[in-house]
Amino acid sequence: MFTQLEDLPNELFLFIFTYLNGVDLCLAFSNLNTRIQRLLDDVASHQLLDLTSGSVSYNAFRAYITDRYGVRSSFISSLKFDCLNLSPFDIKDLFSCFTNISVNNRLQCLTIITSESASVTTTDIVTLLEQMMIANKQGYGRLEHLTLKFEFCDDYYETILVKIIQRNISFDTMILNVTKCMSYVKLYQ
Repeated sequence: MFTQLEDLPNELFLFIFTYLNGVDLCLAFSNLNTRIQRLLDDVASHQLLDLTSGSVSYNAFRAYITDRYGVRSSFISSLKFDCLNLSPFDIKDLFSCFTNISVNNRLQCLTIITSESASVTTTDIVTLLEQMMIANKQGYGRLEHLTLKFEFCDDYYETILVKIIQRNISFDTMILNVTKCMSYVKLYQ
């Protein structure tokens, strides 16, 4: 008597899934069959991907979300990444995955670590946030919690903050975190 993968109970699959990050999980089990896909859909509602921890490389992440239907990016509910570790192309590519209106993404929590020395412009970040807010209003986005972490409280931080306020960008929770803060006073005349 042979035991096949399909013979295993759902509970065992769910137990196995707890040992895999979202990328490995979906690359290994996605589109095997309808039953396993339903289990993945249930698990996917709380997938956290931290591209800063080293457990998932950006290349593996990119391979994961690159499918011809754009469906895999909809599995991610929480994403954290550091702009200092990505090229300008990677950043724009990453942003486009979550602003594609043809995909009903589940991204609820987004953490972006950036600084003036990063290869992302203030306009890129503000445009992403604006598109995510519009997606929420139109019903195909779910972003609720946004955290922007800055290395210093400097002109880069100020520019992003001013643009966010000017464009009325808002989410349920918005945290602007500065790692190294010195006495920063700018006199306006």
